[in-house]
Amino acid sequence: MDLTNRPRGNRDAETVKAKLARLGEPHIAPITRLVEEIRALAGRPELPYVDPTFGGVNAEVLFLFDTPTRAAATSGMLSLDNDDAIAANVWEFSRASGLDRQRCVHWTAVPWSVDHGRGSRKVERPDVESALPWLARFIDLLPQLKLVVTAGEIARLALSLYLLREDARLIPWLAVAPPNTRLRSTSPLLWNDIPRAFDVAARITALERGHL
Repeated sequence: MDLTNRPRGNRDAETVKAKLARLGEPHIAPITRLVEEIRALAGRPELPYVDPTFGGVNAEVLFLFDTPTRAAATSGMLSLDNDDAIAANVWEFSRASGLDRQRCVHWTAVPWSVDHGRGSRKVERPDVESALPWLARFIDLLPQLKLVVTAGEIARLALSLYLLREDARLIPWLAVAPPNTRLRSTSPLLWNDIPRAFDVAARITALERGHL
């Protein structure tokens, strides 16, 4: 049963299985190949794929997060349908804004877990710099990209460093906090910025389709 019409749809094993079977489709295959290249060259077999229900290489908006969540490791992909609170919040923000998932794609500033076998630790600048070439490669796969939304300090740092590269594409971007539910009570102003970023993304993609 496909549960992508509500949050946490990747709890359903058949939904995940069906998605993984689509990783070779033309819109997502170049990203799948990049993930497999990173897995091989960086020795990161756990690195998640990207949900094929996103727009893949046709995406106009990139949501850049800090690192993959545990739920991404469970489902095997970066997805707004994953079984965690952050993904569920992203799902709700997307629905409220009217943002079509096929116009978007997700990636992470550091695309692997930062633990080196010693348990989780804080991501530091050298981690971001080591992953920066992969971010550049990922952005190169998105010829229709119109906006990047960074969600988190690490994602913001990664995009800032990317834009300092001589080969960088100068893309409009917005920086917001990660959509962690705790933020709603601890920093409501930061929390309120998040749906505003989704609204901007929705407007940009609607303009590209000629609806506004």
